[in-house]
Amino acid sequence: MKRRLYLIIILAAVTLSGMAQNIGEAFYIYRNDGEFNAFFCEDITSIEYSYEDVNGNTYDEVVTQVVNTADGVYKIPLAAIDSVAFRVNDIRISPDYVPVDEEGYTVVSANVETGQYVLKFSGSVPSIESGSVMTIIGEEIAEVVRVQSVQYSGQQVHITAEPASLGDVFAGGSFTLSTEQVPSNRANSISSTGSHVFYPVEVFFYDENNRYHRVKRGVPNPIDFDYNLYTYTLDYSGHEFYSNNYMKFYLQTCKLDFNLDLIISCNFNSFAEGADKWRKGELAMQKAVIRGKVDTDFMLRFDAYGKKEEQLDEIMLKKNMHKPIAAKFVVAGVPIVVVLNTHLLADGSYDVEGNFSAYAGFATSTSAELGCSWSQAAGLKPYASFNNSFTLHDPTIEGSAHLEEKLSVFPRVTFSLYGLLGPSFDIKPYVRQSLDLGFYDDLIASTSQDFYGAEYNMYAGYDAAVGLSFLSVAGNEPFVKSPSWKVAEAHIYKAPQSIKFETASSEKAVADTPIEVSFRVKDILPAFNQEVDPAFPLTVKFETNSGTLSHDFASVNITTGLATITWTPANGTSDNKDPYLLAMMHDHNGQVIAVDRWTPEKGETTCPDANHPHMIDLGLPSGTKWACCNVGASTPEGYGNYYAWGETQPKSVYDWDTYQYYNGNLYYPDCWINIGSDIAGTQYDAATANWGSPWRMPTLTQIQELLNNCTSVWTSQNGVNGRKFTGPNGGTIFLPAAGYRWSDELSGLGSWGFYWSSTPLEGGPNGAYELDISSDYPGWGGSDRICGRSVRPLR
Repeated sequence: MKRRLYLIIILAAVTLSGMAQNIGEAFYIYRNDGEFNAFFCEDITSIEYSYEDVNGNTYDEVVTQVVNTADGVYKIPLAAIDSVAFRVNDIRISPDYVPVDEEGYTVVSANVETGQYVLKFSGSVPSIESGSVMTIIGEEIAEVVRVQSVQYSGQQVHITAEPASLGDVFAGGSFTLSTEQVPSNRANSISSTGSHVFYPVEVFFYDENNRYHRVKRGVPNPIDFDYNLYTYTLDYSGHEFYSNNYMKFYLQTCKLDFNLDLIISCNFNSFAEGADKWRKGELAMQKAVIRGKVDTDFMLRFDAYGKKEEQLDEIMLKKNMHKPIAAKFVVAGVPIVVVLNTHLLADGSYDVEGNFSAYAGFATSTSAELGCSWSQAAGLKPYASFNNSFTLHDPTIEGSAHLEEKLSVFPRVTFSLYGLLGPSFDIKPYVRQSLDLGFYDDLIASTSQDFYGAEYNMYAGYDAAVGLSFLSVAGNEPFVKSPSWKVAEAHIYKAPQSIKFETASSEKAVADTPIEVSFRVKDILPAFNQEVDPAFPLTVKFETNSGTLSHDFASVNITTGLATITWTPANGTSDNKDPYLLAMMHDHNGQVIAVDRWTPEKGETTCPDANHPHMIDLGLPSGTKWACCNVGASTPEGYGNYYAWGETQPKSVYDWDTYQYYNGNLYYPDCWINIGSDIAGTQYDAATANWGSPWRMPTLTQIQELLNNCTSVWTSQNGVNGRKFTGPNGGTIFLPAAGYRWSDELSGLGSWGFYWSSTPLEGGPNGAYELDISSDYPGWGGSDRICGRSVRPLR
């Protein structure tokens, strides 16, 4: 009840006051959730209670506080209100300040250096005396001055004055000047923190035809500045930083688009006690920020022959990139003019030696907030917030050299309040890259110390610096500037990153048989964690423990990204281990930075021992390796088990009644259950089911490859008849004549051999293809699924 009574008293006071018209007077409703609603009193047309809640539901008692303004109606639940209060404008104006109607006079002449001004008034002439502080605003001038002497001559006033500052105008209080999008047609508002925010009431600028414009902001003619105070496009492509008969250092591309807004928060505390307490304020800039977006397209290029090292001082590339833009604010009746100007500068360094051409760059879109705060006690404190997105321009370098370079081309955006106090901002996009080459080569013999190494790195980022100019007070310098600091940097290119085995002309190392082997080299874009093909013809070193190499080193083909070598293995190795080929890449100091080893697949041409089965390499074009024995056998000449097609276990009777995948009359096609068009490696594969993956039954194509590429002979092995197949590389396998099973009988033993494929027979659902052997020939044919056949796996 106490809170409700307090609310009623305050609201009654607001209503009876007739809505005070002081621009700085505000009405606050504080909420239980810690938030508040703030209104300028001049905007409030009425305040009332309502029986309706915020959703339009009606109750028997008052539940909502309604504040009606020119812009809308605000309903606030009473239960959410903690308290209400007025906040009276705390901006105090010095009694020395003389307000002058800007529309009531023209500036006849003005000499800022000597402090001589002549003003002509069209109406009443204000009372100005020595010691008065006033603002003088004309088409080409915006100054705040302290009058030293004054002479009247009719409607003209001759003034001699010295520069003053905003601290001479405001004795206390705080406010913010902002060029961001105006929330309404007002020239001022209250921020979420409860502080006063003022927006421009006029903008002064020159158009592209150099015509001067002074545009007032109002309801019929709002000014939005395209949502930015400063929109500017710069193209400085082609600018040379250094050029002689041996070298050219220049910008191949340099385009920048700026869309910026300014926010300045000022706080005025009492500068002195006693008599001056209400006359002068000590200004502290709580915050000076530019906020917006910068788009950059940047390509730096070197063409060089020789040696050069230089540290570039800050270079003024272009002063006054545009005509000044001025924005006028009115704070408690005091006009404040902020003038924007921009210069283009560059700085950087380079150290180069060699004969080469190099270019690298990036495009970026950056949302940024760059700012500073300042006070006499604490000095200048910078801060920044950047969000970047980089797009890389492919870096290219030709020749051999050491290169270390960094370059920034940047605008220095400066703001001044009456030409006296104001922040400056350096936004400095840069490219930094380095390339180092090194080698060691024993010209007499090849050693493990020999190397050819190279490293390339490129970085893109933003440096920043802020400064502040102001009147010299208590021994302070008129201008202070922070050192440049790294706001953001992305490592956007690194070479090399990795090397990996890619391909070989043979999967097996055979003594005295050359193999062409390729390794793939990759660079990386670390900022995107993306590997890319190499940009430079780097060098790969090769080593082996068996045989000879065509070259110890090979260059990377930047078109394919491959480094290729010819390796001829020997019969045996130097370390009694499996033969291998090692590929390495070094840095300029000889340290290995990327390495990969290729060990050929170990495939036997005959069984090396009695631990069957073995994978036998016949040298087939596909690289397929056949097993040395049948499923169910423990030796190459063993008959093994017999399987109906698609079944994985042997049985005693093989006919229609016992076949798992037959369920009807022989003369109806749908009586055969479809288990797939190729059962290799599936649950129906007897090789996979019994030996495990990757063992599998051969396809018809693989049987045909065996028949087409191998020779065979009918022979006997350990007393067992069969056919021996010999491949192109001399590898051999023996297939015994194991016969076949039908019903409960075993037939053809020692005379025939039948080996299932995984491929069903075309033209009928009841058959599958097979490999047939006898003393007359090897070949392929087809048979009923229900028959018991041998299975010889492969992989």
